[in-house]
Amino acid sequence: MATDPVILANTFLYLAYQKEQSLTEQKVQQLIYSLYKQHLKETGKKLFDEPFWKTEMGPELASVHNAFCRFWPMDLMEYAKNENGQAEMVDMRVKFPIVKEIKHIWNTYKSIPEYRLRACLTCKKSAWAAANSTLTDDAIKTEPMYLDRGLGLDR
Repeated sequence: MATDPVILANTFLYLAYQKEQSLTEQKVQQLIYSLYKQHLKETGKKLFDEPFWKTEMGPELASVHNAFCRFWPMDLMEYAKNENGQAEMVDMRVKFPIVKEIKHIWNTYKSIPEYRLRACLTCKKSAWAAANSTLTDDAIKTEPMYLDRGLGLDR
């Protein structure tokens, strides 16, 4: 199943708005990366085809950056819209496996500060640290799900 990363970004933004929380573009990037990694580990399949780029702030998707860069470094104030002016997101009421994965990532990482997630996703054992410009799926797949184990970087 290929999913548009911007739709995933809007979905995380929707979940944040429901709890009167705010998200920055960087936190959304971190959530999508964590979702992609979890999906890749559990299914052995890509969630989408776009590569993650190695940036100073951590793994980043160009499409998500382009959709939300106007807000940087502030909180995201609105959904990204498609070419028809519509905001698309995953329907969280449907019982698809991706919905369960999104909920797990959201519930695990929603209250973790952005700087703490960045420290995990850019540590020396990360796919980010091993990358030259883009992160490989093999490196992402072997990277641990750090925060599922209680914020430890290396255990």
